[in-house]
Amino acid sequence: HHAFEPPGLVGLRERYVVAHELGRGTFGTVLSGTSLQTGRTVAIKRVSLLLRVEQVREEASILRQVQHPHVVRLLDYLEEGRSVGYLVMEHLPGGDLFTQVVERYCIGPPSCSPKAGGRRAAGYSEKDVREIIRMALSGLAAIHEHCIVHRDIKPENILLLDRRGGLLDLRIADFGTAHRMEPVEVWLGGAVARVGSQGVARRVGTRGYMAPEVLIGLPCGPTV
Repeated sequence: HHAFEPPGLVGLRERYVVAHELGRGTFGTVLSGTSLQTGRTVAIKRVSLLLRVEQVREEASILRQVQHPHVVRLLDYLEEGRSVGYLVMEHLPGGDLFTQVVERYCIGPPSCSPKAGGRRAAGYSEKDVREIIRMALSGLAAIHEHCIVHRDIKPENILLLDRRGGLLDLRIADFGTAHRMEPVEVWLGGAVARVGSQGVARRVGTRGYMAPEVLIGLPCGPTV
């Protein structure tokens, strides 16, 4: 159940107590906050609206549309003036999957190399990995069912609910580069299915995780 804040022309600090910074990304800063109405701890993504107001509003629209247990939940969206927007989302204290993997597989002095005196930590079991992939693919399938492509899927954008290492839950996050595609009806398995068109040709995302089709600029869609 979501705790949506009441609509109205009020500022961020009239609805939330803003605390410390949680992290920085390409397009904004994420802050910790507390709802004055519910007392709930939230994550507040502060983004500049200059030159990209439509992209930010589209991100909020997409998050409102895709309601799924493994997609980050948008609780509120506010704009202050014409320069700053705030996407208020559920707080996920477990951090990102990339950091969790590094912590689980590498503990010690600067380098994990045995030559540097480092020691290896216990990693994930095969059962844990299956569960991580199952949850992530479940969220990704829900995104694609809405004819939306995320375009920046990577471990850094998979957030965990529990910092202590327990795989209680995860969410796909950071829809800043997501794109809504025109639905196309195709005949699959004796029935008509709606899929996203293969029309996105922009090179968007993180280079180390891009598919070859994206790198060379071919039109592509959810399959990539």
